Amino acid sequence: MGNTKFNISKEAKEIIDSLKVVLDIDDTPTVLKLGLAKGIATLDPTEKIEKFERSGQWLVPENVIKDRDYLLFKHLIINDLDTIISDADINKYFAFYIEKGLRLIQTQIDGKTSFDDIRITILS
Repeated sequence: MGNTKFNISKEAKEIIDSLKVVLDIDDTPTVLKLGLAKGIATLDPTEKIEKFERSGQWLVPENVIKDRDYLLFKHLIINDLDTIISDADINKYFAFYIEKGLRLIQTQIDGKTSFDDIRITILS
């Protein structure tokens, strides 16, 4: 069990690439999951789920989020939104919260001082 293919914006892909360098992580799925976790952590049930459509799209491959991670993220979203979401519809939620989380992490990195540890900044 895992995600099917879905698109995120080109800007989100650029944030992923910069985070891989800043955090010294050479694994795109890990950065995607970090963005998804950050996005879910800031979840607001009244927020409208929409696509971040700017310039271009990047295709997130199938099964990047799979098995236990897939179930965990899916049920965190279902629990916080207090609604039923099918496997067919979960990808739009994943795309939205990945985008939201990555943009939030980028904002935190841009606003950190030279004394701040970037990993602690992201976790807060």
